[in-house]
Amino acid sequence: QPQDLADLIAYVRGEDRKPKSFPGNTPAVVVAGAEGTLELQASNAEIYGDTLQYEETYRNLGFWGSINDHAVWKANVPVAGNYQVTLEYCCDDTIAGNLYRLESGANVLGGKVSGTGTWDRYRESKIGTLALDAGEQRIVFRAGGPINQYLIDLRAIKLTPVK
Repeated sequence: QPQDLADLIAYVRGEDRKPKSFPGNTPAVVVAGAEGTLELQASNAEIYGDTLQYEETYRNLGFWGSINDHAVWKANVPVAGNYQVTLEYCCDDTIAGNLYRLESGANVLGGKVSGTGTWDRYRESKIGTLALDAGEQRIVFRAGGPINQYLIDLRAIKLTPVK
């Protein structure tokens, strides 16, 4: 089973440790809305790694500066299939270009973080599709390689079923 393998990899990586705790961050299972869309908010993520923090003022995951930083959401996926992935984020143009990975079991979507101008200019960007299995899934966002300064300030990931 792909989830069993993902759980084993998570255990080997030490992801079974207790997540960090920050004011305003309350990890919870994400449930789909009426259209089947899953809204993974930074406030609902489990936070792991050396530098990653939940910034209550901006409602984002910031200070993403370590290769072992990652965020995990538990989501109840209503229907197996492909989901359009939209990030709500910001990244200063001077350090844009770091690689990211979005993972669910054996399914992976990767890319480069595009600049949004400054660390204060948030935007939504469609980054591709990710296959998801039905049922409770672990969805992980992490760096896809070495990080130049900071990866991203991530506010939310929206997963919309592809019709």
